[in-house]
Amino acid sequence: MTPQQRPTKVRRRRAPEDARKEILAGAEEFLRDNPWHDLTIDRVMACTTLSRPSFYVHFTDRLDLLAQLGAAVTVTLAERSDRAQWLAGEGSPATISRQAIEGLVALYREHGTLINALVEASYHETAIKEGRTEVEDRFAAATAGRIREEIAAGRAPECNADLVAQALTLLTESTLIRWYGVAHPAVAPEDAADALLRIWVGAIYGTTLEEIERRWPEEPAATS
Repeated sequence: MTPQQRPTKVRRRRAPEDARKEILAGAEEFLRDNPWHDLTIDRVMACTTLSRPSFYVHFTDRLDLLAQLGAAVTVTLAERSDRAQWLAGEGSPATISRQAIEGLVALYREHGTLINALVEASYHETAIKEGRTEVEDRFAAATAGRIREEIAAGRAPECNADLVAQALTLLTESTLIRWYGVAHPAVAPEDAADALLRIWVGAIYGTTLEEIERRWPEEPAATS
C-alpha cells in the first residue's frame, strides 16, 4: 500500500470492538501482499484510520494480533462447516462431501494469504503453532466422526478413521495454501473443489465420485 492509498486518519469515537475489527482487517490487508515476518505494528496501523496507541488497547504485540487473527479464522471455519452440514449428515454422501469441500475452498479463497502467514509463523512461534494444531485437530476429529458414521451405515469400508481424517486434513490444508495462499490465485474454485472432492471420496468410500452419486443419488425435493 502506497502513502497515497492509505486511509486518512480521522479521529472519531467508535465502539472498542469496531476498532479491534478494523485493526484485524488492516493486518489481513497487509498480509495479502506481504510475508508475515514483515508485519509490524506501524505497518498494520497504516492500513487503518486509528492511531498507533490504539493497537495496545486490544493487543499486546504482533504475535497476539496473529493469534487473534487465527482465532477469527477458526470461528469462520466452524461456522462454514456447520452450514456445509458436515456434522449434520443431511443429504446424499456426495452432496455432504461437496458442500464441506466447497466451504473450505471458499474460506481459503477469502483468507488464504492470512492462513498462509499463520502457517509460516507457526514454524517459529509456539503460540501460533498451538493454535494451528488445535484447528487441524478439531477439523480432523469432526472428519473422523463423519467417516465412522459412514462406516456404520455401510456406505464406507472399514478403515482407521482417525488416520484417514488426519491425512485428509493435512493434505487439504497444504493444497489449499498452495493454491490460495497467494495474492492472485490461478486455480478456479470449482476446479479446486472437484479435485479435492475426488480425493476425499476415494479415501473415504474407496470408489469414484460418479459411483457414489450412482449408489446414493440426491433425493428429490418434496413438492407441496
